[in-house]
Amino acid sequence: MCGIRVTLTLLLVGQSALGQGMVERIAQTARECVQKWVGELPVDIRWFSEPRHLQPYMGVPELRCLSDSTLLQQGRFVFEVWSQGQWAGRFVLPAVVRVYAPEVRLRKAVEAGEPVTEVEQTFRWMTLAEYWQRVPPEEVAYLRARRRLAAGQVLLRTDCLPRAGVRRGELVTLYAQVGAVQVRTIAQALEDGAPGSWIRVRREGAGRILRARVVDEKTVVVEQGLLQP
Repeated sequence: MCGIRVTLTLLLVGQSALGQGMVERIAQTARECVQKWVGELPVDIRWFSEPRHLQPYMGVPELRCLSDSTLLQQGRFVFEVWSQGQWAGRFVLPAVVRVYAPEVRLRKAVEAGEPVTEVEQTFRWMTLAEYWQRVPPEEVAYLRARRRLAAGQVLLRTDCLPRAGVRRGELVTLYAQVGAVQVRTIAQALEDGAPGSWIRVRREGAGRILRARVVDEKTVVVEQGLLQP
């Protein structure tokens, strides 16, 4: 299952005060805002209200969503309106945002300090807060349990010991996805970074500096189009 799905539900009595065009613009802008954080995972956005005092604007107004990861977890979409290149106002829409994302469960119990090995992966709808609490499947192979974990338990980031990070000046393996092809090369870390954080790296033999997410002390990943939560 892939792609973004946005359900626009205005829970108001009677006909919406907004034109259909503006409703679609709000939905599109919100979709693009969430997509920056979760990539191509399916998303469901359910609105609780609509802006009641939007003024008519000259031409076609431009909408900008200012919500960061904290505001999105709180269900608050902050929009700015620009008309003919001029700032024209701001409004907030409350909503519930859910994402259809992977969830990792333990097949057997793991003792404290032991590596996490036997797991199973399922997908389900969850809130953004739940999504960012969970361990991504691609990181499981690097993890050790912080405490004893029971079989069947959902694996959360707080259940795992912190992994060793990257040190400035060290050479690391850089992975990047180019279309359907995964590219691997060597890069130099330009700053320290713990697993899950984002650092600047320079590809070996190239002058271009990239932003990459730290996986472990020897691996970083370039994820095009995603923002740091």
